[in-house]
Amino acid sequence: MRRLFVAACGLAVGILFILLGVTPVGAVPPLPFTVYGRVQLNGTDVANGTIIRAYVNGVERGSTTSLTHNGQAVYSLNVSDDPNWNPPGNPPASGRVITFTFNGLVANQTATWQAGARQALTLTASGLTQTYQIAASTDDAFNHDTYCTTNKALFGKGSLQAFTTGFRFTSVTKPATATVQSAHLVWTANTTATVPFSARLYAQKTATSVTFDCSANKPSQRVKTSAFVTYTAPTWSPGQVYTSPNLAPLLNEVLAAAGSAWDNTFVLLITYAEGGTSTRDPKVYDDDPASATRLVITWGAPCPAPGTPSLLAPADGSVTANARPSFSWSAASNASRYQVQIDNNATFTSPERSFFYAGTSYTLSVPLAPDTYYWRVRGQNAANGCSVYGPWSISRTLTICATPAAPTLVSPVSGTVTSNGRPTFSWSAASNASRYQVQIDNNADFTSPERSFFYAGTSYTLSVPLAPGTYHWRVRGQNTANGCSAYGPWSATWTLTISSSLLRAEATPTWTPTPKEAPASFTPTPTPAPTETPTAVPPMPTASPTPDEGDAPPSLPPMPTMPTEGAPTPAADS
Repeated sequence: MRRLFVAACGLAVGILFILLGVTPVGAVPPLPFTVYGRVQLNGTDVANGTIIRAYVNGVERGSTTSLTHNGQAVYSLNVSDDPNWNPPGNPPASGRVITFTFNGLVANQTATWQAGARQALTLTASGLTQTYQIAASTDDAFNHDTYCTTNKALFGKGSLQAFTTGFRFTSVTKPATATVQSAHLVWTANTTATVPFSARLYAQKTATSVTFDCSANKPSQRVKTSAFVTYTAPTWSPGQVYTSPNLAPLLNEVLAAAGSAWDNTFVLLITYAEGGTSTRDPKVYDDDPASATRLVITWGAPCPAPGTPSLLAPADGSVTANARPSFSWSAASNASRYQVQIDNNATFTSPERSFFYAGTSYTLSVPLAPDTYYWRVRGQNAANGCSVYGPWSISRTLTICATPAAPTLVSPVSGTVTSNGRPTFSWSAASNASRYQVQIDNNADFTSPERSFFYAGTSYTLSVPLAPGTYHWRVRGQNTANGCSAYGPWSATWTLTISSSLLRAEATPTWTPTPKEAPASFTPTPTPAPTETPTAVPPMPTASPTPDEGDAPPSLPPMPTMPTEGAPTPAADS
């Protein structure tokens, strides 16, 4: 019973969190921000199924479709804080402004993102909407390999062939500087069809277009746009109206390609993609001109292209050992975010890094391998449903230097005591090192080294002796190739003692005794003088060679016995 009570309490607390819009501590990710209400275009409720999108910093953060409730167009939209929505390095979205679009237009209202909160908000927008309709029998047609007609406009796949279908709309009036924000084909069903299939919608990508015929101007012979929109055909019932997805990308591609040569005509083409063997049969001009296919276009403000950013840092030709450099560039007009590309090929055919970022300075999170790289930046206008790129900046080069490994000390081994003030230091070769820095200090922190020098080899004998004392020494590699100046980590630190006592022992001169001078001769009276037996002179000791570094000093030869100064002269023979 106690367990049931605890579980019930936990469930109640969880529900309370949700109702109050409170994010529990440690919840990952935070609850979305929910906005809901009516949606209207030019003061009129939008059609059922209208797509509403939410953007933060030009990045789509959620979408939904409108529903009809009590005769009103309504929506409910969750705006996510999923990190995958954020450009790299951006902080959480709390407090950021949300913009909305529908029918390709920017809503007049905005909201502020807060985790778990709910807000009622009626979305409104205004734009110029125009409707065009098939105006002649030769403006709609379909064909396959062995059949063509301008009296029907079936699309899909028959028992033997897939169809290509065309709809031509003339006298389209484009407002100056405007772009197509939304465009939809509107069909009235002629017959019943239930088998689903998918079709692709294209536009004819030419500045001018002629009517259809079944000789040289069939639908299948038209040049198509690279962009297409997929349409999944639902069940059709006679007399019912059906709408295509938004075709704005297709029409804008035509306008961009045609420029001023555009003849105010749009041709939409439909090809079978996949699915069941079935067709959809819309009413055509020959069936009923008033029910023929329509094209509904909503024009909006243009999506201006961003300007060209200027690269700031690193400077062109920079050389660094930092494999995670920071890149910065100037802000570009009309850019809501930037695309950065880094490649070891000047053509950028397969960039090592390519990412989008909303700011103008970015530090790599994953290191680059040692190499020479090219980098460039361009702006993108991704705000309010736009997706327009500006020109690329000029490219710069950056060289990432390889960092040497840490060398291993070889000799003198740590703790060595020696009398040699000019010892030989040696260490192992380190990868990527073109030379080595050696430091010798009588302080373990190397704050003021007694010796600090660079050497290309791995063994060095000091030319100037070290004073007696205990020293610490270490070595690190440096990569100086190709303009680099990259240091590797220091080796371990070893100690070496230059012994003053051993130096004194070596400095003691070898003493060679001088023989006692013989006394002057005399003639005793009356006894004649004997012959003097001279004192034996000890041999000269042989000098010992200088000891090798680290060896103990050699033993000195024994001191010779000297005659005592003033000793009596031997007695004369009597």
